[in-house]
Amino acid sequence: MRHFNKRISAAVTSIVLIACMVAGCTKPVTISEGSSASGSTEVSASQSTTGKETMGTSLAAIARPKLVSGELETGTTTGLVANVEDYAVADDFSNVMTYNVLEYASDEMKTKLKNNLFVVAGDAGMEFFHIYEFNRYVQLPSFITVDSLMHTYHLYFMKLLKNTEKEYLFDRVKTMTDKLYERTLKDYETYKGTEWESAALKNIEFAAVAKALTGSTPDVPAEASEAVNFELERIKSASAIDQSMIIDKMEDYSQYKVRGYYEGDETLEKYFKTMMWYGRMTFPTDSEELQRSALLLTLAITDTGLEEWRTVYGVTAFFAGNSDDNGIAEYIPCILEAYGDNVSADVLKSDKMAFSKFMEEVNKLPDPSVNSVPVEKTDDNVVKGFRVMGQRFTIDAFVMQNLVYRAVEALDDGTARMLPNVLDVPAAFGSDTALNIAKAEGASKFPDYSTNMDLLRKAVSNIPEAKWSENIYSGWFNSLLPLLEVKKDGYPAFMKSEEWVKKDLECFAGSFTELKHDTVLYSKPVMAEMGGGWEEEVDFRGYVEPEPVVYGRVYALTNAMRDGLKNLGIISDEDIELLDSLATVCNNLRSISEKELKGEALSNEDFEFIETYGGTIEHLWYKSYDDGTGATFDSGDHPASLVVDIATDPNGEVLELANGQPSVIYVVVPVDGTLRIARGVVYNFYQFTVPIANRMTDTDWGVMIGTVPVEGADGYPEYHKADNIPDKPAWTTSYRAER
Repeated sequence: MRHFNKRISAAVTSIVLIACMVAGCTKPVTISEGSSASGSTEVSASQSTTGKETMGTSLAAIARPKLVSGELETGTTTGLVANVEDYAVADDFSNVMTYNVLEYASDEMKTKLKNNLFVVAGDAGMEFFHIYEFNRYVQLPSFITVDSLMHTYHLYFMKLLKNTEKEYLFDRVKTMTDKLYERTLKDYETYKGTEWESAALKNIEFAAVAKALTGSTPDVPAEASEAVNFELERIKSASAIDQSMIIDKMEDYSQYKVRGYYEGDETLEKYFKTMMWYGRMTFPTDSEELQRSALLLTLAITDTGLEEWRTVYGVTAFFAGNSDDNGIAEYIPCILEAYGDNVSADVLKSDKMAFSKFMEEVNKLPDPSVNSVPVEKTDDNVVKGFRVMGQRFTIDAFVMQNLVYRAVEALDDGTARMLPNVLDVPAAFGSDTALNIAKAEGASKFPDYSTNMDLLRKAVSNIPEAKWSENIYSGWFNSLLPLLEVKKDGYPAFMKSEEWVKKDLECFAGSFTELKHDTVLYSKPVMAEMGGGWEEEVDFRGYVEPEPVVYGRVYALTNAMRDGLKNLGIISDEDIELLDSLATVCNNLRSISEKELKGEALSNEDFEFIETYGGTIEHLWYKSYDDGTGATFDSGDHPASLVVDIATDPNGEVLELANGQPSVIYVVVPVDGTLRIARGVVYNFYQFTVPIANRMTDTDWGVMIGTVPVEGADGYPEYHKADNIPDKPAWTTSYRAER
């Protein structure tokens, strides 16, 4: 626990607040009682002694963006008391309307359905809406799941972020990069023959790589070409850890393998690689030469590309949170403190005392909370330095960082916990089931694990509610937390078993996987037909999984995303309407689930909403992929399966999280005094490791599990499941059965 204690040394004697972390600021993470952290870093001209333009441009405020100020309005009833009568299933299901579901069911499926009042059995197809639409055709009650809503939210988050990056941000990144490269060439000529020459050359190399990644061909000076070619070759290979020629530190070049939704789109692939470069390359504070580079980069961007930098940083922070590393906003005050207003080239060349003061100031800046680069055993656990557009702090990465080596010390035999478990995250947020499973899977043999987990639990329990609304990433994560609450008396009987607790953990993990997938570039890694009517009147009224707090939070988050993007001026009228539609879905689910928990009768409109839910989310799915060209597509072109790597063992492995084809869930639910089997769709979660050179893309994963076709011998697409599909986590199998 030594390294963890060093970072939160006051944790045992004072309550540790991680409010600042959730905001994504780079302030110290330990806050004793009575102290405060605003979670914002601002730079303004008032920090200068005269308020003049000091670096070729006015030092306007660079505030940490927030999604909204204060808590989001969820519409959820406070103090709701669940009041659902308990029930049980007869051995022969004689007291349950079965709709012929059990006619061909396996004995295992029947047993688990009777004992647990739910069972997960069978694939649901390529997308979530298929089963819900089919339920209406065959007149089978629908069970609307949290999973299906969170998946739909993921589709819109992905669509809006993707469109913003492609249509709005890439050009600004390219413009900033072009300006930066031209400035570095001028700086090199200015500082030749001085102790700043090498630093200026490093900046040419750094900016030339960025310019090449945007798709341009920079005219690189001969003395910089070796380093530029070295970096570009390794980025292109994207397969190994190597020592960067520019920053003289180890870099994980496998991170530059394009993945997530960026794969296959030329513009987005260039954006991905450029932003990964800006986000990962650290100019460490332990090198005076590289701190000279950082100082010159700060001046260069402030003078030539500050508007583009602020726009790109601000918009991406709105989606994914603030940087975990020090950057432009943190370095400008250090420069002002050391040099005042006079930061001309002549002063930089001659004033050695001012540079010493600058080094003194940057060394006072906080360390990053999460390490994302390879470090040796003898090095500090995190690399402190300057990044142009640093990768973002997330609370889940902080949790995992403090539950792996070296925050968790190795055993005497050298065994180390090099990779986290996805269950570490819900365990830190209070799930005893997740904690017990993680310990049973090997975490318990590391004594520091339990100690650090206790500290983390105390810390996260004190995060102020308003902090969750400061960016969309945090809001999404917060929407999942009610799933970790154990359901007690008054809740429907199917929700009160230990098996349902594990089912909720899989929902948490499945949506968390989509969240990490959609923000893979920004999150700092550790290392429509609705159907016709029926002549026969059949009662197939359905049920909503009663999680009103989840639905309320997603409702509020959807509205906040709409309003935030409107304020930024980067959302179309059509997308506003679609987000309004999604918010209406969330609000209906919240209202219905509250009625269910209170034992109130649902209206005909409520039941009609449940019945037509499949068509509703199918429409939202279709619009999330519609590019306006009129091209036709179906769920086979855009399956729900995806994969993302979230942590790296520098010895050669990465941890992958994945969702396979969605699964079908059958639940015995109470509707208007009767018990019936309702059918819905849930996540199908996987966790496994692969070699570092084989970070998986969505295509790689889809081909493996048979959701993405390969070309057959006759030239037609064929779907095959590989023999080496990873096993599902053992804890997800106890409530599953063969159909």
